[in-house]
Amino acid sequence: RRTWADENLQSLRYLFEPLPSKLSTGDAADPMAQAMGQFMPSMLGMQVGSMMGFSAQRALGQFDLGLPAMDQPGRYLIVPNLEAFATEHGLDPRQVRLWATAMESAHQMVVNVDWFRGEFLDRVNAFFTDLHLDTTSIQQQLESLQGEGGLQALLGGEAGDMEVTMAGPLFTGPHQEQDKASIQALLAFVEGYGAHLVRRSIGELIPELDRIEEAQNRRRAEPSEAEEAFSRLVGLDLERHRARTAQEFCAGVVDRWGTERLDAIWEDAEQVPRLEELSDPIGWAARLL
Repeated sequence: RRTWADENLQSLRYLFEPLPSKLSTGDAADPMAQAMGQFMPSMLGMQVGSMMGFSAQRALGQFDLGLPAMDQPGRYLIVPNLEAFATEHGLDPRQVRLWATAMESAHQMVVNVDWFRGEFLDRVNAFFTDLHLDTTSIQQQLESLQGEGGLQALLGGEAGDMEVTMAGPLFTGPHQEQDKASIQALLAFVEGYGAHLVRRSIGELIPELDRIEEAQNRRRAEPSEAEEAFSRLVGLDLERHRARTAQEFCAGVVDRWGTERLDAIWEDAEQVPRLEELSDPIGWAARLL
C-alpha cells in the first residue's frame, strides 16, 4: 500500500501541480485572497497526501483509482484490498484476483492508446485553466469554523480529518461544468470499455463475474473519502457510477453495429462518446456514422 501510494503521488502530479499557481492569482487588493495565498499551499499538500493515503486503503489497483496514472511503468494490484473486497461481498478470492488482473491489463491497454495521454491532459488543462480561487466559498467555510479548534482543524490540526479541512470547493470557473463533463465522459468510457473487454475476453473463466461487477458498481456508486476530498478540492466529481452506463453503451454498440465498430472508437478521440451519449448510443451514432 505504501509503495502504491508513493508511486501514484508522482504519477498524478498533473492533477495537483497546477493548483499552487491558482493560489497566487488572486486580487492583490483582496485581503482574503492574499491570506489564502499564504496558508493554502501547506493545506493543499496535506490534502493531497491524505487523499493518496485513503486511496491506498481502498483501491484495488490502478484501474480502480478513477484517474489514469501518467508515466506509471508498473501494474499494481493491492492484494489486501482485493482480499477485503472478496470477503465483504462473499466472493471467491481467486476469481476476484483473476478479474482484477484482467481489469488492470485492459486499463493499461486503453490508457496507452497513442492519442489518449494528450487528449486527457488537454481536457484536464482546460479544466484547470478555467479555475480561480473561490474566496467567497472559503470565507464562508472560515465563518462556519468559529467554534473552538475550528481554525486549527482547517489549518491541519486534524491531519486526517478531510471532512473538516475541506468542507467545500476551493476553486470555481465559468466553464467548470462543461470542462468537467468532458473529463467525466472520457474516464467513464475508459472504465466501462475495460469492463466490457474483460467480460468479452475471459468472462467464461469467471463464473462469479456478474456478482463481482455488481459489487464493483456499488463501490463506484459510493464515492470514497479520497474521491470526495478531490471533489471538494477542485470541484471535479469523478462520478464513477457512470462507468456502468458506459459498459451498457459498449454492449449497445456491439449489438447494433458489431465489435469492430466499438473497438474503432479508439482510433481517435472524436469518436469517444460525450457524456450525454453514454446513455444514448443512437445519438452517438447519429453524430458519427
